[in-house]
Amino acid sequence: MRCLVTGTAGFVGSHLTERLLDAGHEVIGVDCLVPYYSTDLKWRNVAPLLERDGFTFIEGDLVDIELGPLVQGIDLVFHQAAQAGVRASWGAGFSPYIRHNVIATQRLLEAFTHRPPRAFIYASSSSVYGNSPLPMCEDTRPQPLSPYGMSKLAGEHLCTLYNQNFGIPTVVLRYFTVYGPRQRPDMAINRFISALLRNELITVYGNGGQSRDFTYVADIVTANLSAAECIDTVAGSIFNIGGGSPITVNALLSLLGELVGRTPRLRYEPVQRGDVDHTGADCSRVARALDFVPSYALRDGLAQQVAWQRGLEEQRERRIHPVTQPLTHASSKQLAVRGTSRAPRILLYSHDTFGLGHLRRNLAIAGRLSHALPGASLLLLSGSQAVQQFVLPLGADIIKLPTVTKLGHEHYVAQGLTITPSEVLALRQGLILETVMSFKPDLLLVDHAPLGMRGELRPALEYVRAHLPQSRVVLGLRDILDEPAVVCRTWREQAVYAALETFYDRLLIYGVPDVCDPITAYELPASVAARTSFCGYIRRDDPITPAADVRQDIGLGADEPLVLVTAGGGGDGMPLLEAYVQALRLEPAGWTSLVVTGPFMPDAERRRLEKLCCGLSSVVIRPFERDVPSLMHAADAIVTMGGYNSLCEVTGSGTRALVIPRTSPRTEQLLRAQAFARLGLVDLLLLEHTTPTDLREAVKHAIAHKLDRRGACQTPHPCLAGVTVLQNGLDRLVPILVDLTPSVAVQAVREEGALL
Repeated sequence: MRCLVTGTAGFVGSHLTERLLDAGHEVIGVDCLVPYYSTDLKWRNVAPLLERDGFTFIEGDLVDIELGPLVQGIDLVFHQAAQAGVRASWGAGFSPYIRHNVIATQRLLEAFTHRPPRAFIYASSSSVYGNSPLPMCEDTRPQPLSPYGMSKLAGEHLCTLYNQNFGIPTVVLRYFTVYGPRQRPDMAINRFISALLRNELITVYGNGGQSRDFTYVADIVTANLSAAECIDTVAGSIFNIGGGSPITVNALLSLLGELVGRTPRLRYEPVQRGDVDHTGADCSRVARALDFVPSYALRDGLAQQVAWQRGLEEQRERRIHPVTQPLTHASSKQLAVRGTSRAPRILLYSHDTFGLGHLRRNLAIAGRLSHALPGASLLLLSGSQAVQQFVLPLGADIIKLPTVTKLGHEHYVAQGLTITPSEVLALRQGLILETVMSFKPDLLLVDHAPLGMRGELRPALEYVRAHLPQSRVVLGLRDILDEPAVVCRTWREQAVYAALETFYDRLLIYGVPDVCDPITAYELPASVAARTSFCGYIRRDDPITPAADVRQDIGLGADEPLVLVTAGGGGDGMPLLEAYVQALRLEPAGWTSLVVTGPFMPDAERRRLEKLCCGLSSVVIRPFERDVPSLMHAADAIVTMGGYNSLCEVTGSGTRALVIPRTSPRTEQLLRAQAFARLGLVDLLLLEHTTPTDLREAVKHAIAHKLDRRGACQTPHPCLAGVTVLQNGLDRLVPILVDLTPSVAVQAVREEGALL
């Protein structure tokens, strides 16, 4: 037979394709390699198939590709492709489920309306039942508890419609929790085994008393083949495919502990939305119609998966171990023998969808690296529309990615180009990958987003791992990203934890544990925590212009008070600036205000601000300032939001700051400002709880603080001079990056005469 298998690079699809090829069938495999989990794992699944006769692989999205040529001459269809995952299907994450589970299914069925295949087998899920009574029977009314379950049920209904109206011989198979070798890394058994092998803490959602009917993948494949073989008598039917051995999560963990040889370390958390309490398949109907009975006992199937994952873990350790350790003198010499003598190449990536923080930070790092590595090539990848506003360090250049604007959770649109979100994502993704392939960096430093915007960085990371084995990949992470629970949930949904383990040689925290410890807060796996270092806060170390020169540029004398008001990039700074102007209007200020709106403030808001300032002669408005640190040193008080860069520069200035953080949609600024305030480094005000009078009095107090100290030769915040927050993290960060750069190791050894 000529068979079409969709999702052929996935867990079930790859096993099914193997069995079909073993039986002598010809297989056309289609997969769009959605980066829900590592596409490197999917390529691992499909690679052996590519070596076999009778197999053709097509990388494409069923929603986009032309299906006419694809379905021509197809006898059997096994529609396994789907957007998986219950927890990721809520909120803004739902759109891929409509695309891949509903629209793709409808298009594929529609393509067969003129010439139906001999059988069309649709992979559904026990998620359609929700919390139905046990055992779950096909005649029970479906009541899914998650958007994912709803999308699979929609696919079932489409199969029924096309069977009744066009005669397409469809069969729906409702899978009950499939497990076995190649299981997706986000699935429970895979996560449990990985944690046991690494002796890591296991998170259990609920009390562990919930139960699942686990089904071994080989039995799932057998059910698909049996349905196709018996299609003449079962067309239009729906069947449960279960393993026949429901077990509680706690009992499963105990069994896995026995198989791995390690006692599970457990942490229980609240039940997640969409998770059902119990599943259990009534398989009497499929036993009668297809003579199907599961042949794998749970313990035997789990042993197979443990053996498979143990092998992967051993491979991972062999690959990662040499690069997780800092380069010693001896290892540098070994590297030099097989290394290259060209000047080091360093690529710095920041997604830059909003504000200036990521770009400023990478520019500061690039500036210091240019001095530490004379002759190095430093290439920045940035999506910031303000890249032309900055002076690049010596030896540096920049590639501008198309600018995007974030409208909601994981929802980005092109800012200038009139193209769709998927097109701008593909464009950025292609530019990033092409840059990595052409530039061949010795060191790739990623800022903030481990997988980039909507996973755009993943193909480049996979390329580095596969083709640039000596290159080092480093993630630079701000100390505070958001509420820890929000970060952990997002990272689990987007498979970030697996990416940290697979792609990154080191993780560098741009902060200090006194303020926040992301290792604990964000539940980093032990293997990642072992190669994580705190660097301190990253500040620009450009020369500071003398205060007198700054004041002269503004038109102030040496003793006239100056208040710097800055809204960062300015995209969301209008509420702060408007509140400040209202405070100024209470009475004559007695000081000059330099208001820096930021380059991203909308023109309409900037015009409104200028109108609000009419009649206030002591206010100077500027859209952008390249040398903010010098302004901070020269000012007598600072009013600012709570962005990372702003607080880093504030703590190095010696000027008292009033921090009015953004509190939504993320709490990052609020959490950092609260931590800095606890250390006595800043004064914290919350806009919703601050009157114009409160703000004015706080500004006057900050000015008095600076005037009392003017002329004294003191370090900033003398009572906290030993606090590591005040130290520039570049002093620790850059030596780490230098040690991690293979070409630098070569250069250092050659200078010692080791190779000559």
